[in-house]
Amino acid sequence: MNVRFSIPVLLALALLVASCGREDPRYDEAGRSLEGTAEADIAVGSPTFNILNILRATGNTVKVTGVISRPSLDSKGRTVVVNDGVNLEVYEFGSTADLDAAAAKISPDGSAVGGEKVEWPGTPHFFKTDKVIILYFGDDPENKRELASAFGEQFAGR
Repeated sequence: MNVRFSIPVLLALALLVASCGREDPRYDEAGRSLEGTAEADIAVGSPTFNILNILRATGNTVKVTGVISRPSLDSKGRTVVVNDGVNLEVYEFGSTADLDAAAAKISPDGSAVGGEKVEWPGTPHFFKTDKVIILYFGDDPENKRELASAFGEQFAGR
């Protein structure tokens, strides 16, 4: 390798390394920056990120409002509001085996997790896909139908 070729290659490699780890700014469906929001630290390409994108791609407005921990599910979750009124919790697991183990703890009617009765903020409906459990609180048949259409039939709940 000659010196003239090495310097441009090294410069290109340095530029490539310098750009690694940097993400472009992310925006919500209205074009607002997500920087500093509860959604900003969700990894691009993660199962949770994909769930949010599916919800948005079907014409919904989606806002991640916070982080939630339910020890009975053995996972950190995100609270999400869809269309300014539909409350969801989204729990991501490290593997499908972890997801299946958590799902097995949930009673068929969703009233208990791991044998312990849970007071939910509304009627619980559990859906799962990939490495994610989606928990919807409510009774609206259209919301349940839309969630089932996107993520499959609920596996637990009333």
